[in-house]
Amino acid sequence: MTKNHTTKDPADAAPDMLEQFSALLLNLHHAASAQPASDFQAQALRLLNALISFDAGWWALGVDDPHAQIYDTCLHNLPLEMLDKYNELKEFDVIAQAVARQPGITLNVRIHDWYPKEYWPYLDVYGFHHALSTVTADPITGLSTGVTLYRADPQRPFSEPERRFKQALTPHLVAALNRTQIDPWTRPASSERRFPGTAIADEGGRLRYANENFGAMLQLEWPDWRGPLLPEAVRELLCAGNEARFAGSRIAAQITLRQHMPLIQLRSKRLADQLTGQQMKVANYAVDGLNFKEIARRMDLSPATVRTYLTNIYRKLGVKNKVQLAETMREVE
Repeated sequence: MTKNHTTKDPADAAPDMLEQFSALLLNLHHAASAQPASDFQAQALRLLNALISFDAGWWALGVDDPHAQIYDTCLHNLPLEMLDKYNELKEFDVIAQAVARQPGITLNVRIHDWYPKEYWPYLDVYGFHHALSTVTADPITGLSTGVTLYRADPQRPFSEPERRFKQALTPHLVAALNRTQIDPWTRPASSERRFPGTAIADEGGRLRYANENFGAMLQLEWPDWRGPLLPEAVRELLCAGNEARFAGSRIAAQITLRQHMPLIQLRSKRLADQLTGQQMKVANYAVDGLNFKEIARRMDLSPATVRTYLTNIYRKLGVKNKVQLAETMREVE
């Protein structure tokens, strides 16, 4: 029998899905670099909707603690008042509890099967008949992300390939979101190379966004640390003004206040990190070619004090001339 060429062999579906997944990832990462941070989640859901058709979506950011605190939400085709209603009923959200017990696994559910009939009118108002729900949780930073897609048609459930597609995509959504939130706050070009661990916190020192290296780097200094609350030594620096530095035994941190939220950048400790703030300034001026008197005028010090500073700097760093000093200081630029 001749094969009907208008009917696609099921074996051909996998390559198609891979191509679609690859194209979506490219569009997603392009959006992360080109889209304003405030618009990224909405754009990412629109891209996803082109491949997995859904009627409504909910993307929530929170912390993985007993209270499951949510601090940011993006709604797709859902009214804001839904959040107030959800807060009243969230202790009964058995689907959210189920996905939280299996982080990284996407559940494909017929929602009516999970709730007693008295909840059905609320679900039907918002078109909640079928859902694909995924929660990711970082065990080190304590940050969690939940992405749920809804379909309104009772006769049109999500398929298993759609469930697997979303499950594979969700970690990329999380990584791209962290990137689009953090990148505008960091200096371009060399920033990622200089500070491989980067995060944004609130004023109280609780993490909000963190790249994939941040938690592991903090644990180099504090092996037992778990987020979302930053270590006390780092939190103490948040009140130090617009910029502060920390040098521990294994890592160095730079804390910069941006729009009332601290940007924390981490890297491995360098030799020059043992210098005090004043010593760092003197060393940088010396590397720039200023003599004792010029540095003294810049820093409102006497030339003799500058000479003493440089003597101590050379001894601390184990260098003998300005060439060696410049090489050492270049490591922390």
